[in-house]
Amino acid sequence: MPPRNQHYFFAHRLVPGLATRDPAAFIEAATTNGDAFAARLWERAAARVSADSEEPGGLRVEVAEEEPPALVSIWLPEPIASPEAHVVSVVWRPGTDARTFTLERSESPITGEVGTVVCEWVEQRHVNHGRTCLPEPDAWTATVRELAP
Repeated sequence: MPPRNQHYFFAHRLVPGLATRDPAAFIEAATTNGDAFAARLWERAAARVSADSEEPGGLRVEVAEEEPPALVSIWLPEPIASPEAHVVSVVWRPGTDARTFTLERSESPITGEVGTVVCEWVEQRHVNHGRTCLPEPDAWTATVRELAP
């Protein structure tokens, strides 16, 4: 099954692009407006890929309390195909570039086994960190903090 366009565009193009262009504004908007910010971006993703907006069930913003660096995670509707994401997170410390991480659904082409994979967008390249993580907020935050201390 191919990934859904809106879901893919949101996690792999829209959020990384916005966070890279102006990380301070992205972090501020996500921190101040939370779920409403994510909902606006969700609609923007639908418009960008010329699709009817999918239900944003489960779409929510979580901001890690401990700083720096700032860590904003946007949890997406349940992924149904690889490489749809469970969550996309932006990590940023003033004076540095933002880093964008995704926890993606993965599926073995041989066995069909479904799992997760931790990835990052680096200079418009998709990097697989070769590790997995439970799609659960505490486990995800710990994984991202380990990769971007």
